Amino acid sequence: VIRTGVLHGEELATVFASADVFAFASETETFGNVVVEAAASGLPAVVAAVGAAHEHVIAGDTGVVTQGSEAFAREVLALFSDPERRARMSVAARKHALSYDLDAAVAATWDIYHAAAAATRARVAS
Repeated sequence: VIRTGVLHGEELATVFASADVFAFASETETFGNVVVEAAASGLPAVVAAVGAAHEHVIAGDTGVVTQGSEAFAREVLALFSDPERRARMSVAARKHALSYDLDAAVAATWDIYHAAAAATRARVAS
């Protein structure tokens, strides 16, 4: 296991291309694009059930969604010990990432913001 910290550009692409699994334990991620980027490189992901990262994983198909640090560690180790499962998830992750529509995701986010702003305006006006 190699913990890289923050990476960008070619450095990030090289690590994704060299990895077998994407382990992302963040419970505060607000958009989860990094999971889609990893999936585009064919990496099955192990992610927390809290935060936004799990929204980009089809549990059991493109990766694993976990609750708690012990389950997270157990699932990472399970993927490393099952190369056939990891290979299936890798293919599924890549296929899923290719169907991802960033424009639609951004539009959906703006829709949420606009609805929240409209609700706030309505409360203030009443």
